[in-house]
Amino acid sequence: MPRPAPSIASGSQVSSQSSATNQIKVDEGQDSGMDLQGGSDIVQGIFGVLYTVTKEKIHIQLWFLTIRIILDWTQLFELVFTPVFGYVVDQNVWMYKAINVLTFTQLFGTRGYSFFLGALYIMVFLLVAVLILCVWTAWCFKNRSFPSVWPIVVLRMYSSIFFQIFDVASLNLFQLSFDCQPRLFGYPGTDSGYYSLFPGVRCAELPHVIHMAVGLIAFVIFVSLALAMTAADFELNPIVIGTVFLSNSTVELKSFCVKTCMTLVQQEVGHIRVQVMLQLLLSAYQFYIFFRWQPRVTWWVNHLYDGVYGSIMWVAFISTSLVFSMHFRTFSSTEALNDFRQKMTYLSLIGMAPFGIFCALTSYLRVKIYINHVLKLFRNAEPGTRPRDIYHFNDPREVDIVQRVARKWLDDGSLDQAAVAEAEVIVKCGAAQFPADATMIILHSSFLIDVLGDKGVHAGYSLLQTAKKSEPSWLNQFAIFVREQEHLQRNASAKSGQRGVDLVSYVEFQRSYRAVVHAHREALLATKFFWHQLLSSEVDFGHLSASLARIERSQVDAEKAYRLALERYPESLKLVRGYARFLENISNDPWNAAKFHAEAEILEESAREQEHRLEIGEVRDEAKGSSMQVDEKRSAVFLINSTNNIIMVNKNACELLGYRQNELDGKNISIIMPPPFSQKHNSYLRSYKMTGEERVIGKVNEVMTLHKDRYVLPVKLAVTRANGNSEDTTFMGALEALPVNTAEATVFMMPTGIVAAVDQAFVDFFGSTMDDLLGQQFHELMNEHDGEQVKMCSDLALTSPAEELQKGAVMIPCVTIKHKYLDPVRVSLIFGCFRMAREQLVKITMRRLDTVSQMILLDRKGRILQVTNALAISLGQTARTLRRKPLSDILPVPYGMLHKAWVKQVANNALSMAPPTTIPMSSCRSSITLPLGSNPRSHQYYLVNINSKTESGDLHHIIRLLPSSVNSGLDERRLRLLISPEGVVLKVNGASPESLFGFPPEKLVGKTLDDFIDVVRGMRDASMQEALFGKSVSGANGSGTDPQAQAAVSAAFTAMMAEASKVEAAAAAAAAASASASASRLNSDPDPDPPSRFSSLARLAAGWDELEASGSQGSSRGERRVIDGGGGGGGREERRSTAGPSSNTHPVSTMSSVSYNTVVSRAPVVGSGIHSELEVFAEVQCALDRLQRSVACFVKDRAHELDFVVPEQWGPYGCLVALCAVLRMDERSESIVRLAERATCCRGSGDG
Repeated sequence: MPRPAPSIASGSQVSSQSSATNQIKVDEGQDSGMDLQGGSDIVQGIFGVLYTVTKEKIHIQLWFLTIRIILDWTQLFELVFTPVFGYVVDQNVWMYKAINVLTFTQLFGTRGYSFFLGALYIMVFLLVAVLILCVWTAWCFKNRSFPSVWPIVVLRMYSSIFFQIFDVASLNLFQLSFDCQPRLFGYPGTDSGYYSLFPGVRCAELPHVIHMAVGLIAFVIFVSLALAMTAADFELNPIVIGTVFLSNSTVELKSFCVKTCMTLVQQEVGHIRVQVMLQLLLSAYQFYIFFRWQPRVTWWVNHLYDGVYGSIMWVAFISTSLVFSMHFRTFSSTEALNDFRQKMTYLSLIGMAPFGIFCALTSYLRVKIYINHVLKLFRNAEPGTRPRDIYHFNDPREVDIVQRVARKWLDDGSLDQAAVAEAEVIVKCGAAQFPADATMIILHSSFLIDVLGDKGVHAGYSLLQTAKKSEPSWLNQFAIFVREQEHLQRNASAKSGQRGVDLVSYVEFQRSYRAVVHAHREALLATKFFWHQLLSSEVDFGHLSASLARIERSQVDAEKAYRLALERYPESLKLVRGYARFLENISNDPWNAAKFHAEAEILEESAREQEHRLEIGEVRDEAKGSSMQVDEKRSAVFLINSTNNIIMVNKNACELLGYRQNELDGKNISIIMPPPFSQKHNSYLRSYKMTGEERVIGKVNEVMTLHKDRYVLPVKLAVTRANGNSEDTTFMGALEALPVNTAEATVFMMPTGIVAAVDQAFVDFFGSTMDDLLGQQFHELMNEHDGEQVKMCSDLALTSPAEELQKGAVMIPCVTIKHKYLDPVRVSLIFGCFRMAREQLVKITMRRLDTVSQMILLDRKGRILQVTNALAISLGQTARTLRRKPLSDILPVPYGMLHKAWVKQVANNALSMAPPTTIPMSSCRSSITLPLGSNPRSHQYYLVNINSKTESGDLHHIIRLLPSSVNSGLDERRLRLLISPEGVVLKVNGASPESLFGFPPEKLVGKTLDDFIDVVRGMRDASMQEALFGKSVSGANGSGTDPQAQAAVSAAFTAMMAEASKVEAAAAAAAAASASASASRLNSDPDPDPPSRFSSLARLAAGWDELEASGSQGSSRGERRVIDGGGGGGGREERRSTAGPSSNTHPVSTMSSVSYNTVVSRAPVVGSGIHSELEVFAEVQCALDRLQRSVACFVKDRAHELDFVVPEQWGPYGCLVALCAVLRMDERSESIVRLAERATCCRGSGDG
């Protein structure tokens, strides 16, 4: 079968009811860029109406074409064959009467003036209705929504009937209204000013003036609409199947103008000789334009029209001869004159057919000889000959005539590829001869899109962009508009998985689909109603039977609707899936439902494959004759045309280079290349076109590509020519990223020493981006001595063999390079040479010799301007995603929110963030270890150093981060001491700084605790120690309680109660703090510590620990205890051992039965598992155990004096409460009760 014309839907197919389709329309509209000259809303509306109406093709049968040609010939024949010219015609013959009806002269003259006015105003009414429908169509096209299609069908039918078939008759009807026989055009003075059809009506009098004005306005509107419709009625597809399709509407447009002039000449010109001369010239011109340009795509239709217009020209020639002979020739008698007129009449009628056949035959021979001549020249041309030297076309329409040789189909319906190849050569020749002609560019584009298909569609649409810049005429602008609308519909159909259809078919499909959905819904409702009745308490058999009948009817109707719809649209995925659900859920036919589900899966897979071929495809490598497969999961694919513009990119390419797809579509491919390749790539392509030498094509090369953030990436590149030759060549490039060593930075330098490109590691190493280094000499980044070394090694690298460079023979062991924000960086340099095409660059690989540090650059408002990639990755981000975000996004909760408010306050107050004179110990500006990361489970610890710098008038904050650890952060905030049982400091553990307490920690070695901790000084009383520890032991063994010990305990308890209120207040403050936030307290910026804080908190913590120890009766090995830091903020949970070292892995301390650890902290201790408010923890195990046993024995002996039972869950607090009760210390017991209840509640909730 012949290849069918691709069905083209109007823009109205994009319904406003489908948001997805609307989005496609918007995206493609952005891609197409319809920026036509004069692209106002009015012009777009006119184009929309013309496109919508002319693309609704009415199927033309052969008999319809025959009638159209006959009526066209008849109307023109009546204009040049009339008794006024001297022909002898029997006006009673039926054939003449039938022909004369189309002039309306006899028809209206015999029926009167009123009948004529009725016919005139009927035509005017139809014309006004058509105008209204045109406005409605323009509005619908603008809104992409056509609620009904019948107005478009009406417009198309009106256009076909009155603008194409009865065009001359319609022109005559409107012209009769203002045919007033003007004297200026040769009418006698006695007749001038009177209506020619009705001599009794004067044109200048009412009411005929109104009728004449209406007829004149209607004539102008009719001609304008006819010209617009005629100009728009063409077909861009050169291989369209049809008999009357025009490849160029210019000829048909001129033909309609000729017909209009011929009717005006007949109605308005009174000089007969002038009239016949004008008719002859007009008919001859009409024959010439059809004979010369052959406008229709089907050959025999062109020849037939040539014969028709040739016969009209013959009649006009005889008419001219007759009129001039009658005027200038002298006849002997009236009979001789009549005899001459009779002979000329016979000559005109008899010679008309032979001359028409002669013209048609001449047209056939002329086209055949011309095409064979041109093809022969190209077939015999020497290789390498310029197309202009082979044959010179005078006009792009000649190219259109010759390229129709491609319209040759084989038996299987496919095009003859040999003919297509010859046509392609012809089109390329025309494109070379008319490179700036919009008509030729559009013709070339149509050939690529419709004839070459997938191989040339992208290049074809890219040529339309060139046509827009070639000053296209209005016809060419409309042709571009049509192509863009077809492109929109084609892409929308491909993405929706449905075939593109014309507007009528689309609307019919929507109606069918709505009918199917309605029938499906009715069947579901019928089933629902049946079960509702069946499940009711009272079931009526009659109603139940009616419901069953309704179910059956609805199923039959739905089945019928589905089958009718599927017969018309068998490949509609929505219909197939809907019918499968209908069979499964309503008809209870799971077997057939499974078949349709399988068919739907096949259709969906086919749609995906079609889209895959459209976007990626398989690219042929003509040089090797094999196919290169592209792995779209790994490869970044670019498709460019011969002008270096990007036609298509895939998702991987966008992700690799950091672009969005719309940022790359239509851009020059040099946007992803670093200099100097970006400036010279166009010349590379021109050189390839001229010489055909392949330096990159067909090879796999390691190159560098430019990221959107202006750093380069090493990639593996494979380029191949996809299709076409010369101007329409399409190239495909596939990129695969190569692994990058983050420990090495790379800079590419031109032979002149100018920095050409840097990678991301270079930005991390030195803080300078490509924009900072563009055009700068590389040696300017270092001192003069190192710069000279770099120059010398660069020159050596350009001349050294590649083998030596690969071994690292050219290198500099140590060079100091300036950092943009931090201290200079020491690196080693290894030189190499990067060669690509005709360019060569010096490649310098750098390895860092200093400690690796990370950096964050902030603006005045705390937003991240720059961050090293390694730091971003450690935080689970990328440098690109962190850019322009506030620093608070990477701070632990809740300090991220607090930090944001603090930065906002600083910005509002226009305060500088320079370090103040006194910086709190816990401030992030005090160069301490801080955690980063919003996830508590993945905190990263860094030693932070913050500096500020003014650059270009803007304040920037530079944060330098060195890797650190939890222990380092704790050592910055605490003092760990190893003490003996006698309280003597044996050793200082950790690396606490001198600034922590204002003195070197080593000075404490050899001193006792009471020398620097005031709370311990109260324990130096020997009598109290003897009373508490010496005597209480025997009491613990059952020997009773010593009264002196009782007094000592009472005195000790009195001293401890002095701190009870402080303990309770500290516990309340601890509950208010969030346990989860304690690990992130490093970011806080608390107020400076008061001078007395250390001693008071030390006393508080010591009292708390003694209270804890005093109530832990029978503390066994491995018992789990909670020790709360008296400053609040969550407890510390540890596993104790009385016989040896603790198994607890907590980073604060380890326990020993011989010597004891003391932790003294000034700044809050934070981190994972480290509680922020543990200010002092001093543990003297032996003393605490003895005190606890003394209190327990004392309470045991006096238990009979208690008037209440102490809850067991109070633990050690219970002992203290009992002790208070025995000693009648009610006010203190109430305080301890509140404290015990609070501690018990905290333990029960797990907050400790």
